[in-house]
Amino acid sequence: MNELTKMLTKHQIEQASIEELKHELSRTLKVTSQYLVYMSMIWSQLNKMGVDLSGLKSGLFEYVPLIATNKLNPDLVIEFAGNKTLLAALANVPIEQQNWIAETKQVAFVDLGEKNEKIERVLDLTKAKPREIYQVFGGENGFRNPDQQYLYLKAKSKVPKIPKTKERKTLRSVEFDLNNEYMLVGKDSRVKVDTILKALGDLYEIDMYEIMSKYSDRIAKK
Repeated sequence: MNELTKMLTKHQIEQASIEELKHELSRTLKVTSQYLVYMSMIWSQLNKMGVDLSGLKSGLFEYVPLIATNKLNPDLVIEFAGNKTLLAALANVPIEQQNWIAETKQVAFVDLGEKNEKIERVLDLTKAKPREIYQVFGGENGFRNPDQQYLYLKAKSKVPKIPKTKERKTLRSVEFDLNNEYMLVGKDSRVKVDTILKALGDLYEIDMYEIMSKYSDRIAKK
């Protein structure tokens, strides 16, 4: 933990070479990852003591419980910080596979050819689109190998589109709770806002948080 105290001054940064700055940046990211592990140990102990930590869920801290329970590699949090869709998907992948992904930052990916043939390529996760994330990270084990992706794509291509039907329904009032955490529908239903955003992201295969953060400071700070 003493590594974090070894910081360059502003003058040293301005005088440093490109290679020196790259090395310093790499070292700092490693230290940040170590601090996430350290935070997870503290969180785990406080949790054992029965301390309510529900209020600590902003920024990187929301991933600390997953790190503490060995469900998420801390290096992935640093590498893909800001991509909530990818991190949520990675948390469902076995930790051994997460460790490998943290090293390579790549996974095997499959496209369908014109005649529905399987075309394999390597997917760079730092540039992965939500549609690609949903294709790779899914299934029973949270991860689809190339053969499973191929079957997934073929099954998806065969699903008939349901024609839209016009149906009149009585509109129910929609409000939000005091903390803006839940959407209140009518007088007897409520749905968590995060759940709605995730469902919309799954439906349209986009990252709702990434899109909305461009227009809302409140989303960007979450």
